[in-house]
Amino acid sequence: MPDHDSSYKLLFSHPEMVESLLKDFVREDWVERVDFSTLERSHSSYVSDDLRDRSDDIIWRLHVDNQPVYLYLLIEFQSTNDNYMALRVMVYLGLLYQDLVREKKSLAPNGKLPPVFPIVIYNGERQWTAPKDIAELIYPLKGHLEKYLPKLKFFLLDESYEASKGLDHLQGLMGDIIRLEAGNNPKELALALDKLRQHLKGSKFDSLRRAFRVWFENILTQRVAKNNEKIEYRDLDEIQSMLAEKVKRWTQEWERQGLEKGLEKGLEKGLEEGLEKGLKKGRQEGRKEGREEERQAIIEKVIIKRFGKLGKFEQVLREANMSQLDNWLDKALDAQSLEEIFNQ
Repeated sequence: MPDHDSSYKLLFSHPEMVESLLKDFVREDWVERVDFSTLERSHSSYVSDDLRDRSDDIIWRLHVDNQPVYLYLLIEFQSTNDNYMALRVMVYLGLLYQDLVREKKSLAPNGKLPPVFPIVIYNGERQWTAPKDIAELIYPLKGHLEKYLPKLKFFLLDESYEASKGLDHLQGLMGDIIRLEAGNNPKELALALDKLRQHLKGSKFDSLRRAFRVWFENILTQRVAKNNEKIEYRDLDEIQSMLAEKVKRWTQEWERQGLEKGLEKGLEKGLEEGLEKGLKKGRQEGRKEGREEERQAIIEKVIIKRFGKLGKFEQVLREANMSQLDNWLDKALDAQSLEEIFNQ
């Protein structure tokens, strides 16, 4: 999913995101000994010996315990539950090590390879079930062969699992991403976006705010917008106010589309039964929202289905009040002519 990959790459090209990822979700003792001031991006493209290109997602490096060698962070982004993800991580790690050896850089003083912490950030809808260790993918043979099995485990951040535990425990910028990913409607997104804005106050976050804007456009609007509508805005403050304005319009659009779909389905099953259910739905929705336009649309759809056109009654329908619309709506199912519906 290109949008997912490119948007996440842009976010995690900022050291603040990497720091939040480690501090807030990698609950291991070595994280407390990390010197985050040494965080720096490493190259993200290398070529294996058989000349196949590989563009990795994100590679960072930093120092732990003032050691004379970097700890590398290999960050992968995944939107599907890939059963062979552990194999892919092992291949990526091997290619990275090949490149470091070839370039004779970042090795320990004694020539040893630097440690690598592989991370997979998964934002699929269902929780992750695939193996996280390459050893789990290999058929086991008992005896001395067991000691030759490769072992490489990656750290998994499963966003849907974290969200399933509730949103209150989520901390930092990485927590904001999960909270936004979990939002399924404009109102939830607005609340989550407000928390993000609080974390990104100050000019030092200007670049990261722009990255979040791109991420929001590419990913989150697909979950709430209708008719391929795309949100465009200049900054996070603007999208906060735009969300509030769009909540009402999007909600009305969903209701209208749902109402029309219900009527169409009812008409297909049988005019009498289908219209009765559709008209009942229309009355309920119309009373709830008090919108004359919806009533007019329902009556027009029924009349066109039964008689082909509104004819001279189109303007009459447009100028009617709610009392008249209610009366015509009741007659629309059984009337034998347009004149009978409109009392003419």
